[in-house]
Amino acid sequence: MTWSLAIDVGTSFTSAAVRVEDKVVDVEFRGQSTVPSVAAVQHDGRTIVGFEAAAFASQFPERAERLPKRALARRRSLRIGHMTVEPVTLVSALLAYVAMHAKDQHGRHNGVLERVVLTHPVQWRAATREALLAAARGAGLFNVELMAESVAAGRGFLAERRVAPGGRVAVYDLGGGTFDTAVLHRTESGFSTDGSVGGNEQLGGEDFDDRLRELIAQRAAAVDADRWHAIWAATSGPDARAQLMLRQDLVQAKEHLSIANSTGIYTRGFSTEWIVTRPEFETVIQPVVQQTVDLLADTIDRSGVTPVEELSAIYLTGGASRTPLVRALLQRRFPVRIQTADLPKLAVARGALADLPPVPTPAPLVTTTIPGSLRVQQPTGPATSHTQRSPDNSSTTPSGSSGSGDWVAGLLMIGGGILVLLVGISLLGAIIGFLGELF
Repeated sequence: MTWSLAIDVGTSFTSAAVRVEDKVVDVEFRGQSTVPSVAAVQHDGRTIVGFEAAAFASQFPERAERLPKRALARRRSLRIGHMTVEPVTLVSALLAYVAMHAKDQHGRHNGVLERVVLTHPVQWRAATREALLAAARGAGLFNVELMAESVAAGRGFLAERRVAPGGRVAVYDLGGGTFDTAVLHRTESGFSTDGSVGGNEQLGGEDFDDRLRELIAQRAAAVDADRWHAIWAATSGPDARAQLMLRQDLVQAKEHLSIANSTGIYTRGFSTEWIVTRPEFETVIQPVVQQTVDLLADTIDRSGVTPVEELSAIYLTGGASRTPLVRALLQRRFPVRIQTADLPKLAVARGALADLPPVPTPAPLVTTTIPGSLRVQQPTGPATSHTQRSPDNSSTTPSGSSGSGDWVAGLLMIGGGILVLLVGISLLGAIIGFLGELF
């Protein structure tokens, strides 16, 4: 037996899925379906990732990299503590961590890891994709294939919703640090993108955090500009830890504003709790969201889908896609059904392993007329055991029956009709005789 693994290295969180035979299941990390993408280098030089790295970074933020995926795309060496570290090393450690959990949970009893799929932003250049493959090799992963994140999400949608051939879905994938789009066309043999993919590898939910931070900065600077600057400019020590805590608070505030009308943010060193309302938040992030809507519109235009109503749906995935303003602006722009992934952070990894088998082409039907005006339709292809239906919805013989069998069926039906008629006449005669005796 063999098994397959898909890993979606996200800007903020990483997820993975495993396929064993026809079943796709999520990989869990400490009981959760995602793991922080944080990587850190301890004082002894050991690289750690995930929850352990996130906890270590809260004490030593100068020895951690919050966004290894973005660092990989920039292809520049990092200064972590007193060491120079290559982003490939950090991503490799993250991939090895995920693969270890996948093997512990699903691989030990399922044989050989036959296939590994790594997803990536659709706009990544060849050099960045090669760096991702190098990270995979460093993690001991082979037989690796790459798949664009928006394409993986779209595959999952086509498979899960059983979209018929000819159907098209537009994918809007807004993650923590990247934005991807695609239009997938369901075909008889699987799917195609017709070259219609797009996005921006430097745009994502982190931009929402930055706009929210700028809003808080205006208020904090009015109280104590030097204190605010000290926190945000720090690279180590207590102020750097205060900066990390503020980043975490900004993320929580952003997520809270998706379900509430206001939220509060407290900054260490200030006695004031800054209250932010949803309208204030949406005002500062609207230019970013509008940019994503325009990018999706461009992708749809290049796909040749006209009118846009021909789309089966616009499928939202990625954690930042849950922001209410995203749906509002999309609905305003496109008269199409908007579908949101049940678990947006998992849709890409699951979709990368989705099965889109070719759609079987039914054999052409041939109509044969037999005595009694019974019309039998038979496929000209290989025999099957499925019962066909005639145009008038009458049941017919199974596909592949011989011509003599059809004549026998017809004669049996005629004979059965005659028998029913004779029985009816006999019963009618008996009733008449009984009534005669009574009267």
